[in-house]
Amino acid sequence: MCCRLIVGVLIIKHRTLELIETYSPDVVIGTESWLKEDITNVEIFRADFTTFRRDKFARGGGIFIFVKNIIASTELRVEDDFGMIAV
Repeated sequence: MCCRLIVGVLIIKHRTLELIETYSPDVVIGTESWLKEDITNVEIFRADFTTFRRDKFARGGGIFIFVKNIIASTELRVEDDFGMIAV
């Protein structure tokens, strides 16, 4: 069974990890992550997920998708002008 978890509005690390433990999703989609380039994936996301993210360089914003490593996934590149990720 595939389970998706959509998370929004300023992601807080411990709350996100708690939701993942509770619902055991295969795919997590997040908005308003507020992440910046200097924050690495290992600081925020679990090692058993492949992470795709688009950080916003202004206040707020940012999106991410993470997919369990057991699911084959690759990012389909789109123009950076769009605030989107295609996986």
